[in-house]
Amino acid sequence: MQSGFGIPIVAGILVIALVAPTPVRARTGARSALLKSSKLLNRRTLTERQRLRAADALYEALFTGNAEEQDQAKGYLRELWLGRELTASVSLKGLYADLKGFGPRREVRGIVLTFSGPRAFLPGKTRLRRAAYRRLKRIAAILKRYPDVRILVEGHSDPKEVPADDLRLSEKRAGRIRNYLSRSGLPHSAVRSLGYGGKRPGRSSFSRRGHSSARRVELRILPKRNRGLLSIGRGLRARGEVGLESRIFEGDRNGATEDFNLSGLGRLELSHRHRNFRQQLRLFGRIGAFDPDRNRFNIEEFWTGYRLKGWKIRLGSQLLDWTATEAFHPADIINSRNLDSNIENAAKIGEPMLAVSRRIGTGSLSAYYMPYRVPPQTPSGSSRLSLTGPGFDVGGVYWAEDDGKLAQGPFSNQWAVRLTRTVGDADLSLHLVQHHDRSQPIFLFDPSDGKLHPIFLPVTQIGGTYLHILGPWVIKLEAAWRDFKTLASPSRLGRLALEDHGQAAFGLDFGWDHVGGSQSTVFLEGQGIAGTDKATRAGLHLFQQDLLVGYRLSLNDTLAKELLATFIIDMERSNEYIANVNYSQRLSDTLSLKSGLRWIHAPQKSASVTGLEALDGANQLFLTFSKHF
Repeated sequence: MQSGFGIPIVAGILVIALVAPTPVRARTGARSALLKSSKLLNRRTLTERQRLRAADALYEALFTGNAEEQDQAKGYLRELWLGRELTASVSLKGLYADLKGFGPRREVRGIVLTFSGPRAFLPGKTRLRRAAYRRLKRIAAILKRYPDVRILVEGHSDPKEVPADDLRLSEKRAGRIRNYLSRSGLPHSAVRSLGYGGKRPGRSSFSRRGHSSARRVELRILPKRNRGLLSIGRGLRARGEVGLESRIFEGDRNGATEDFNLSGLGRLELSHRHRNFRQQLRLFGRIGAFDPDRNRFNIEEFWTGYRLKGWKIRLGSQLLDWTATEAFHPADIINSRNLDSNIENAAKIGEPMLAVSRRIGTGSLSAYYMPYRVPPQTPSGSSRLSLTGPGFDVGGVYWAEDDGKLAQGPFSNQWAVRLTRTVGDADLSLHLVQHHDRSQPIFLFDPSDGKLHPIFLPVTQIGGTYLHILGPWVIKLEAAWRDFKTLASPSRLGRLALEDHGQAAFGLDFGWDHVGGSQSTVFLEGQGIAGTDKATRAGLHLFQQDLLVGYRLSLNDTLAKELLATFIIDMERSNEYIANVNYSQRLSDTLSLKSGLRWIHAPQKSASVTGLEALDGANQLFLTFSKHF
């Protein structure tokens, strides 16, 4: 179906959004904050209340101002001496409880964690020592669960370390930890760094112990002034978004497919915490204006949990993230996906389960029981992203049982065990899973209803992940062996079988900072399938022997602008590639935009369509506006 009328409209909106200037309110807010602080700092003496007012204004300018305003705020903060305060910010009480094992310090304007002494840094050096890195990894994992905070990394040095350049030394120490937190998954716009040099030694610097305590980095965790977070009652919070999503595909001259999609979407998240109990609910919905088959209502998370002395128990629908890589995920197999989305990172659907985890040393051992099978959501025959080719009517999911019967019921005994551990500067994990596969369907025609049905087989998988951060480099490895169960007898649609095989992926990231605070990351990833021949591999997975090259630019400005470009090429099957360019930014405190272009080239090479060939020519321009609350 041709939908050319929508292309100039969406393209025009996209151009206007990309060239739109920074909102006057955000810029004016940063400037007024600096002006207020400068007036206060010009006074000879400051009361404690005036110090706090000045600190609030400077923190706001540091996180929302442009590069020049951030530098000004840093200079003022270096002049401002803030003593210790006694009361914690109410909005950070839950985080303070989670960080109790790391020696947090309560302050009126947030929580402070300290890395100090010879266990953190050697004299004159900027790299954290191994024990401190392990501590920082655990802290980063906790901070990722709190999207409503900002982190200011403050570096300090002993004036006797490098007397001529103690400020630069402290800035490098803070910058190294800031980069680590950003690469660990925290938003770039939520992490800033500041070096004080030797201006704030902490305790007397006349003793050896005083010198070592002056050599430190402090993580100052601040509550974000976020209008997208509502406090409903004691311990209960809500956030969400509503938006408009459009996709325009290059015309295929096929009346059975929809080349223009316009959908309304919404997401709601509720969280509750009381002492050792925690509950989480996250829902996603979408209504298609032209294609009703795109209508979705998914429970992404709906669980209740309890934590006590190293134990963690959760019951309900959960999202598990077992991957270490950007686009290829052989180990991340538990959750079903909504395949009418980004094929490299398709949206996950919550899996009902009982999860029990026990912390063991620097890692944990987790066990999962999953009695309910949630089917993947496959695009309909009218979708340009249909895995069966355009025009084919897709039926419901069939689960192949051990005796060869095809079941549509959701109940089945499934389980998994996972062990994680931190060894030095590396994170390792091993897992064993026995469940119904969700990622490698067999499509067969059922004459009883005249539709193609995806059929999933029982599988046992063993695998693991490895992630190692070495300064600006991040090394990632992920591998799994998949052993598909041989059914006792043929199904009513014929014999069902998939060949056992192994999948392995690697990744290498390199990041660096620019003048002005922006950050760049270049990443290289690859995936391979072993244990089968070339023809079999083509039918097992969309990505068989593929290589990805990507670049990400995060401007870290008031609008959180980010540009991502990736290129995936099949190294085995000639003339197959996917090119992507994505751009995102905030338009205001509560409005955001995501946009991009995607080009898929995979011409058919034989009589039957295999692998990526089903998506050949599904080139698209997409644009999403969201209102956050």
